[in-house]
Amino acid sequence: MTITQRRLRGGVEQPGEPGSGERFGSRAADVRLRARRSPRLIAVGILLACLGGLGGAALLSSSTHTSSVVVMARSVARGDTVRATDLGVVTIGPAPGVLTIPSAQLSQLVGRSARVDLPEGSLPGPAAIGELTVPADYSQLGLKLEAGHVPVSDLPPGTAVRLVPVSATASDPAPDGNPISAVVVTSPQSSESGGSVVLDVAVRADQAVTVARLAARGQLAVVREGRQ
Repeated sequence: MTITQRRLRGGVEQPGEPGSGERFGSRAADVRLRARRSPRLIAVGILLACLGGLGGAALLSSSTHTSSVVVMARSVARGDTVRATDLGVVTIGPAPGVLTIPSAQLSQLVGRSARVDLPEGSLPGPAAIGELTVPADYSQLGLKLEAGHVPVSDLPPGTAVRLVPVSATASDPAPDGNPISAVVVTSPQSSESGGSVVLDVAVRADQAVTVARLAARGQLAVVREGRQ
């Protein structure tokens, strides 16, 4: 019996012998296939696929989300009363950083005051409509003056004016005192009885009593400040 025959009977093949390369290649392929079919890797793949699907759904939901908010149907000046016809409703998409008022609160805004100028088509924020505030060192008071003591031109809220002491009649001397700086809070309107004008102004707290007394005596006139 030759050496080659003894090797074949022992079931051992030398490298280079026919069939040995195919056997080793087949075993390596089986190992790689088993690795790819690892249950742990399959579970990780399924988990990543689920997370990807949830993320895509959330992104799609955020990009398609809309809300109904209040919009100005008409322009309203600062200090003016907001009416139902001044407001409307519009649907908008996501607007990060933009403060708006939900349309469900529209009825709560009617009858309140514009704290800032609100142009037509603008989206008012939660602080844009409400009660007007007066600085702590100022006082707000209402004046009822003769029509000739108030300018005929519009005096929108925020207009700087001077309250000038004047004579009640042509024969009376003008009261002592210097003009007092003030700011219009509500625009002048004709009184119900006619012949006089009513308006609200804000003056320094230490001058409020003087202004009220002059107005009650008919010894006050409103003068509009010149623009710089």
